[in-house]
Amino acid sequence: MLRFWDQVLRYFYLTLPGRLPGVRLLDMGCGKGALVAWAEHDGLTAVGAEPFWPAPLLSRRIARAFGEQLPFVDHSFDLVVSFSVLSHVRDPGACLVEIRRVLRPGGSAFIAVPELEGYRFLRRDIYARLTSERWLRELVGRDPELKFIGARHIGVKYAVPVLKRTAIRLAPPIGLALLRWIYRRSYPLFIADLSICEIRRS
Repeated sequence: MLRFWDQVLRYFYLTLPGRLPGVRLLDMGCGKGALVAWAEHDGLTAVGAEPFWPAPLLSRRIARAFGEQLPFVDHSFDLVVSFSVLSHVRDPGACLVEIRRVLRPGGSAFIAVPELEGYRFLRRDIYARLTSERWLRELVGRDPELKFIGARHIGVKYAVPVLKRTAIRLAPPIGLALLRWIYRRSYPLFIADLSICEIRRS
């Protein structure tokens, strides 16, 4: 399943607007650094921030840091990305303040948040908070220098746990192929598993 989520992250990366050589990109909560390594390979000036993931990391350009206190100067980046991180941090509001601080004026952040509010059956003890597009819109709305531009929605609620217990258990290649197909398409918000939200700094 870790390989599957790496493929979803890869899809997230490949569909980022503005992913051009020379762009300065920060991946906040970058895990092992896969997205940073892909961006470096494509000619972006990419760095990551990650407090916990154990070595080996996939890039040397990863700072050991929390999203609430990024070790970068103001206006350092054209693009900030964060994939399924805000549901686990201690203070998502502080993370957004830091994202705004390190973005150049006119820069964009693309933040993927799980649609956890829509799950009736959820192990809530593994999340610091129940994120959603609605939740992130409200958080962004508190900062006059940030503007919520829009969102697209991928994945289908319950697809991962249901397929893990059925198709993946019975025929792993077929089940994983089906999950990959599901997570490379957009869906209406009410059935989506992940919202990929664009936020712009004024």
